[in-house]
Amino acid sequence: MLERIVRHARRWWKLFVTRDPFLQAHRRWIKDRGDETLRVDYPLSPESVVLDVGGYNGDWAARIHERYRCRVYVFEPVPEFYERIRERFSGVEAVQVFNYGLSDADAMMPISLSADGSSVFHQNRQHIDIRLRDIDVVLQELGIRDIALIKMNIEGGEYALLQRMLDKDIVPHCRDIQIQFHDFVPDAQSLRLGLRERLARTHELTYDYYFIWENWRLKA
Repeated sequence: MLERIVRHARRWWKLFVTRDPFLQAHRRWIKDRGDETLRVDYPLSPESVVLDVGGYNGDWAARIHERYRCRVYVFEPVPEFYERIRERFSGVEAVQVFNYGLSDADAMMPISLSADGSSVFHQNRQHIDIRLRDIDVVLQELGIRDIALIKMNIEGGEYALLQRMLDKDIVPHCRDIQIQFHDFVPDAQSLRLGLRERLARTHELTYDYYFIWENWRLKA
């Protein structure tokens, strides 16, 4: 009971006294019902190509496909999560699921398992090795050039992935880029700022919730 009171007091202090930007953004996100509105409201059609990078249990991919009937490519490197998604979309030809993650190079990486918070940047007793692949090579293999929407929720891996996409001129071929940046990565603030400066050359923000979710849309 006492611990819960202390946690509540600390959160109240950060939210209303020091006005922690992350907590402020999270409060706004909940108020705006971002998961039910902003994350799924896009100009998509059955001809659209969508990339779900970090599929977890497939909820977001399911909502996007059911709403727009577009083609969705889901990338999930954790075998348990991959199998769950694969079974969920069994028989759905428009949704393809791959048991690897997307990054800046081909690699095997240890990942600490913690449900949707599983990350290569955390360390705990439960970990496995996962496969990552160079996004540039994967897109060439799949014959994908124009991407209507790419969503990234990869627990810190978004920095290397976005850097690769910018360096290989993939970003200008993405109409919408939905990103969840994570602040536990070393030097996360400056990394995020640098990537946002480069994204702003071709895209503009349509919504921005500090280290929660943000979306970049290709300029007209």
